[in-house]
Amino acid sequence: MSRRRGAVLVTGGAGYVGSFTVRALRARGEEVVVLDDLSKGHRAAVPRGVPLVRARVQDRGRVRRVLRARRFDAILHFAADAYVGESVADPWKYWRNNAEGTLALLDAAVACGVEGFVLSSSCAVYG
Repeated sequence: MSRRRGAVLVTGGAGYVGSFTVRALRARGEEVVVLDDLSKGHRAAVPRGVPLVRARVQDRGRVRRVLRARRFDAILHFAADAYVGESVADPWKYWRNNAEGTLALLDAAVACGVEGFVLSSSCAVYG
């Protein structure tokens, strides 16, 4: 008897890298849910038929409700801020989103039994 696969939560899935990841997962037949606050992403980047939860990763209660609403096997985390100039001008914004947000997301994942977690950042790739 095979185990039913769970969904994949993609944070930042309305952004450039996240939205292409969502498309690749869907092409493989994966069930995908996007969590994005749309502060830098775009609703139109989320493929039709993919649920979009408009929330910040720091919203622990909302993230836990999303994770409890269905079974998730993994979280792919693309919701970090990645602009060097902005990070120098407002380092606390980056600390809150990138460090505290990731910790909040990890706490929710552990509390809800999500075993897979990938943290991705492309900012160093492009110089």
